[in-house]
Amino acid sequence: MSTTLGAIAGLVIGAAVGVGGMMVWDHGDISGMDYGDMPVDHGNMTGDMPMTGNPDHDFMAGMVPHHQSAIDMANTVLQTTSDPQIKALAEDILAAQAAEIAQMNDWLAAHPQ
Repeated sequence: MSTTLGAIAGLVIGAAVGVGGMMVWDHGDISGMDYGDMPVDHGNMTGDMPMTGNPDHDFMAGMVPHHQSAIDMANTVLQTTSDPQIKALAEDILAAQAAEIAQMNDWLAAHPQ
Protein backbone atom coordinates (compact mmCIF):
# COMPACT_ATOMS: atom_id res chain seq x y z
CA MET A 1 0.00 0.00 0.00
CA SER A 2 1.27 3.43 -0.82
CA THR A 3 1.89 5.95 1.93
CA THR A 4 -0.57 8.34 0.30
CA LEU A 5 -3.36 5.75 0.16
CA GLY A 6 -2.66 4.76 3.75
CA ALA A 7 -2.85 8.38 4.85
CA ILE A 8 -6.12 8.90 2.99
CA ALA A 9 -7.62 5.74 4.46
CA GLY A 10 -6.54 6.84 7.92
CA LEU A 11 -8.10 10.25 7.44
CA VAL A 12 -11.40 8.78 6.24
CA ILE A 13 -11.60 6.27 9.09
CA GLY A 14 -10.51 8.91 11.59
CA ALA A 15 -13.12 11.35 10.30
CA ALA A 16 -15.87 8.74 10.53
CA VAL A 17 -14.91 7.85 14.09
CA GLY A 18 -14.57 11.53 14.99
CA VAL A 19 -17.98 12.46 13.58
CA GLY A 20 -19.59 9.52 15.33
CA GLY A 21 -17.91 10.52 18.57
CA MET A 22 -19.09 14.11 18.24
CA MET A 23 -22.65 12.92 17.57
CA VAL A 24 -22.60 10.70 20.64
CA TRP A 25 -21.13 13.49 22.77
CA ASP A 26 -23.69 16.03 21.52
CA HIS A 27 -26.75 13.75 21.61
CA GLY A 28 -25.93 11.19 24.29
CA ASP A 29 -26.02 8.37 21.77
CA ILE A 30 -26.15 8.14 18.03
CA SER A 31 -29.28 5.95 17.93
CA GLY A 32 -31.43 8.64 19.56
CA MET A 33 -31.02 11.13 16.74
CA ASP A 34 -34.08 11.91 14.62
CA TYR A 35 -33.48 11.48 10.91
CA GLY A 36 -37.14 11.28 9.95
CA ASP A 37 -37.52 8.99 6.97
CA MET A 38 -33.86 9.00 6.00
CA PRO A 39 -32.59 5.40 5.87
CA VAL A 40 -29.19 5.86 7.47
CA ASP A 41 -27.15 2.84 8.58
CA HIS A 42 -25.12 4.24 11.44
CA GLY A 43 -23.83 0.82 12.52
CA ASN A 44 -21.03 0.65 9.97
CA MET A 45 -19.97 4.22 10.69
CA THR A 46 -19.64 3.85 14.46
CA GLY A 47 -17.12 1.07 14.91
CA ASP A 48 -19.37 -1.98 14.39
CA MET A 49 -17.63 -2.82 11.12
CA PRO A 50 -15.21 -5.74 11.52
CA MET A 51 -11.68 -4.65 10.75
CA THR A 52 -9.31 -7.11 9.07
CA GLY A 53 -6.11 -5.22 9.77
CA ASN A 54 -5.60 -4.63 6.04
CA PRO A 55 -6.22 -0.89 5.61
CA ASP A 56 -6.90 -1.18 1.87
CA HIS A 57 -9.51 -3.90 2.33
CA ASP A 58 -11.06 -2.23 5.39
CA PHE A 59 -11.35 1.07 3.53
CA MET A 60 -13.04 -0.49 0.51
CA ALA A 61 -15.33 -2.70 2.59
CA GLY A 62 -16.32 0.23 4.80
CA MET A 63 -17.02 2.56 1.92
CA VAL A 64 -19.55 0.21 0.27
CA PRO A 65 -22.22 0.55 3.01
CA HIS A 66 -21.35 4.25 3.36
CA HIS A 67 -22.08 4.81 -0.33
CA GLN A 68 -25.19 2.61 -0.13
CA SER A 69 -26.50 4.87 2.64
CA ALA A 70 -26.04 7.84 0.30
CA ILE A 71 -28.02 6.00 -2.38
CA ASP A 72 -30.79 5.17 0.09
CA MET A 73 -30.98 8.79 1.26
CA ALA A 74 -31.01 10.10 -2.33
CA ASN A 75 -33.85 7.73 -3.24
CA THR A 76 -35.82 8.88 -0.21
CA VAL A 77 -35.38 12.58 -0.93
CA LEU A 78 -36.38 12.06 -4.58
CA GLN A 79 -39.75 10.83 -3.33
CA THR A 80 -40.37 14.00 -1.33
CA THR A 81 -38.49 16.95 -2.81
CA SER A 82 -39.87 19.64 -5.03
CA ASP A 83 -36.56 21.52 -5.11
CA PRO A 84 -34.89 21.14 -8.54
CA GLN A 85 -31.38 21.55 -7.07
CA ILE A 86 -31.97 18.81 -4.51
CA LYS A 87 -33.44 16.56 -7.20
CA ALA A 88 -30.46 17.12 -9.53
CA LEU A 89 -27.96 16.50 -6.73
CA ALA A 90 -29.77 13.34 -5.61
CA GLU A 91 -29.76 12.01 -9.17
CA ASP A 92 -26.05 12.78 -9.50
CA ILE A 93 -25.41 10.99 -6.20
CA LEU A 94 -27.33 7.92 -7.40
CA ALA A 95 -25.25 7.64 -10.55
CA ALA A 96 -21.87 8.39 -8.97
CA GLN A 97 -22.30 6.28 -5.84
CA ALA A 98 -23.61 3.25 -7.78
CA ALA A 99 -20.59 3.39 -10.09
CA GLU A 100 -18.22 3.71 -7.14
CA ILE A 101 -19.88 0.79 -5.32
CA ALA A 102 -19.39 -1.34 -8.43
CA GLN A 103 -15.73 -0.29 -8.59
CA MET A 104 -15.22 -1.10 -4.89
CA ASN A 105 -16.96 -4.47 -5.19
CA ASP A 106 -14.78 -5.31 -8.21
CA TRP A 107 -11.67 -4.45 -6.19
CA LEU A 108 -12.89 -6.50 -3.22
CA ALA A 109 -13.59 -9.49 -5.50
CA ALA A 110 -10.08 -9.24 -6.94
CA HIS A 111 -8.52 -8.88 -3.46
CA PRO A 112 -10.25 -11.44 -1.19
CA GLN A 113 -9.34 -11.56 2.45
